[in-house]
Amino acid sequence: MEIAGGEGPGGEPWETLCHGCNLLIADAHDVVEIQFDDNVKLEELSGTYHAECAGPLLELKRVHDLLGRFSG
Repeated sequence: MEIAGGEGPGGEPWETLCHGCNLLIADAHDVVEIQFDDNVKLEELSGTYHAECAGPLLELKRVHDLLGRFSG
């Protein structure tokens, strides 16, 4: 998770980690932000991902959003 304007314990800037593979996300990497705000069970999957890591979750998000249109 990236903290705006934050610094780590040794004064180094915080780095953004992929929520899927937990590796650093470099500036050159394609990034996807996924949010499941309206579903408590899926909320823990929300976060920043490498584009490659986000593929399966993007499909889940599409289905979730589609089914959400038909409920309530």
